[in-house]
Amino acid sequence: MGFFGSYQPFVSDLISRKVAKLDGKASVEFDIQEELKFKEDWQRDITVEAVVEEELTNRKQNTSKTVTLYRTRYEVELIKSSDRFKAGLPFTVRVKVAHRDGTPVTDKNNPVYIRQTNNFNDPSGFRSDTVNSTVYLDENGMAKINVAIPTNVSNIDMVATYLDTDGYLGYTPSVSSDSNTFLKTTINTPEPEVNREISVQVDSTEPMTHFTYQIIGRGDIIVSKTVEVPSRTSHTFKFLASFAMVPEAALVVYFVRPDGEIVSDRQPIKFRSSFQNFVKLELDKLQAGPGDDISLTVNTKPNSFVGLLGVDQSVLLLKSGNDLSKDEIFNDLRNYQQETWYPRNYPVFRRKRSFYPWSFASWRDFSIGNIEPGQYNLTAEGLSGIIFKNFTSIAANTKSFSGYIQTDKAVYKPGDKVRFRVVLLDANLKPVQVKNKMQIYIMDAKQNRIKQWLDAEPVKGVYSNELQLSDLPVLGDWTIQVNVMGQKFTKTVEVAEYVLPKFEVTIDTPKFATFKDGKLRFTVGTLGVHFVTSICITFVNLLALPKLHSGLQVYISLAPQQNTTEWRRMLTLCGKVTGNCDVIVVIAAVIIVGNSTGT
Repeated sequence: MGFFGSYQPFVSDLISRKVAKLDGKASVEFDIQEELKFKEDWQRDITVEAVVEEELTNRKQNTSKTVTLYRTRYEVELIKSSDRFKAGLPFTVRVKVAHRDGTPVTDKNNPVYIRQTNNFNDPSGFRSDTVNSTVYLDENGMAKINVAIPTNVSNIDMVATYLDTDGYLGYTPSVSSDSNTFLKTTINTPEPEVNREISVQVDSTEPMTHFTYQIIGRGDIIVSKTVEVPSRTSHTFKFLASFAMVPEAALVVYFVRPDGEIVSDRQPIKFRSSFQNFVKLELDKLQAGPGDDISLTVNTKPNSFVGLLGVDQSVLLLKSGNDLSKDEIFNDLRNYQQETWYPRNYPVFRRKRSFYPWSFASWRDFSIGNIEPGQYNLTAEGLSGIIFKNFTSIAANTKSFSGYIQTDKAVYKPGDKVRFRVVLLDANLKPVQVKNKMQIYIMDAKQNRIKQWLDAEPVKGVYSNELQLSDLPVLGDWTIQVNVMGQKFTKTVEVAEYVLPKFEVTIDTPKFATFKDGKLRFTVGTLGVHFVTSICITFVNLLALPKLHSGLQVYISLAPQQNTTEWRRMLTLCGKVTGNCDVIVVIAAVIIVGNSTGT
């Protein structure tokens, strides 16, 4: 094992390099201060790159990981129940203490010290006072703080200290009201789930006779009800959650005071990302040889469409992203709900009215016809009886379903066959029955239209087809485009000359580290490399070529160069010596590349 200094003529951000013999697995250590030259900082990211080359075949394979060095081992987070507090109503802050890898700290001996600063802005001028308290963590690394706030406080600050780590609450102002009347909603159900009741507590600073609540999900009002309250300041109600509220819904609760002021509160409800259906796949064998038959058993709900995809795992090592993912689908569901954001300096008023309002709020459905996507103002005006006028900004979105394009691979070679599948789902993840036929186009890297289907008809929301690539296609990123019912969906695949990797490189890094740890230890391993007893090992000085923009490949030269030293020896293993060096030889280069996020 040799160490090569930080001087690299081609790689400006190279910090340190070591070369080690790799016999299936090898470990390398770097001294944080002596070799990596890292002094104590707030936070710094470093990239560890491992390059493995078979000496006989010159095959190279590499991988990389990022390790973050922290100043301390813990992270303290203060989670407030809302961005603003309301005088006279409960305000809760939770302290969360975790290791840098996210695992909770279960320490019941060391307390968390809380320093709360109340800032006043009254006629006598600005002043502040400090309140100190202590809390202890539970088995989940959490602690609850019931914040007591005087009525004339304009904003608060809070700092939580656990051992040598601090956490900050941030600027938290109070909500202003002409009548000093406030409403607060609290979701009592810790982890809301579909088809389960959700409990909500409503607290008010003055007695309520009724309030209205609405559940808004994916841009639709799913539930709207008015609840009568026997003149009290607190009330709890329940509602049944549906899949239309996934992945996130908004709860809006409000009532109207006798002087016309609307008192309201809004609370997001986040659901688990879970589908209504399920799928389970079982194989009759975990290992099989070429030509063997494999039996698959799929369990799911009746009348389900099941799509199967089989691909060589070595293809996935080259590039991923061709398949559908759970995160992709649930992130797409959030696009059904558009919100309007005002500039930060946009004034928002709660205006009083001098008339007595209606007793109960009501809502109606009405058609707006075919309009173009964009921002519109919705105006409500009372023409007789109670005279009023108000407006709000809404976003018109024509998105009524989603389209997903799945391919069997993310990268293809000349002469390969591109197999693709189009899946059309509505907002409830049900198959879309397309009224018109789809148009599908495949363009090469120069946007030349190679193939088109102008009358594609999906069956139960699914359409499959394929394209045979020529032996001399245009290399680069190809595009699959689907036009259906006024919407366009695209997918990009790569066509390139490549050789499937014959082995896989893995690198194990610490989940997190601090500047005080002293050393960093990395373990590099290979899968799919066969070693025999006689091994010829060569160590040479390595010259790094320019690093690619992907940050994933660093090519190294193992051939002897001028002004380099070479060391060879023949090893005898298991008592057998061979004169020819004709077996796979693996050299692993571990390279540390710095990417500072501190000062």
